Amino acid sequence: MRVLRRQVEQLARREETLNERLSALESALGPQTSALPPQQPIDPAAVAKRRQSRLSAPVPGADVSYLPLPEDGFASTGVTPSPLPVASITKTTRTLFAIEVAKAASMEELMERWKTLKKKHEDLLGALKLRTQKSERGDGSHAELKLVAGPFSNAADAAKLCAKLKAAGAACAETVFTGEEM
Repeated sequence: MRVLRRQVEQLARREETLNERLSALESALGPQTSALPPQQPIDPAAVAKRRQSRLSAPVPGADVSYLPLPEDGFASTGVTPSPLPVASITKTTRTLFAIEVAKAASMEELMERWKTLKKKHEDLLGALKLRTQKSERGDGSHAELKLVAGPFSNAADAAKLCAKLKAAGAACAETVFTGEEM
């Protein structure tokens, strides 16, 4: 017990010494670092009264009335709403262009014309793919086959190649790259 008493006395002396040092430092350094002066005790009832008066006081010039809204914020029609539409993945389509290089009444005749044309203009027609298109003749007598070569990503490229073929003496017309693959 005596040991405990001595330790308590030592701690009290240390605390007293530290308080003296702290006071000396605060007075030497000035008011910037000194402890804040003690405040008046705060009356909780007064704070609550001030807060209540601010909350209950009406805002001058503001007249707001509230009407209850339906659950979703919109007028109810009594009809169960349908689910929202789901976006589907759409395949983007683009138009490919071609040049019409031959017309014939039969497939054999069409292929013969293609061989002749390709032999003369291999450098211009070599890399193109072929498709056949069926169309009615102007007089309505029977269907006519057209041979188109392409594809071109834009009409200008098809027109340029067609112009080169026409300059070389071949018949040609710009068209869309559709029909049956050959």
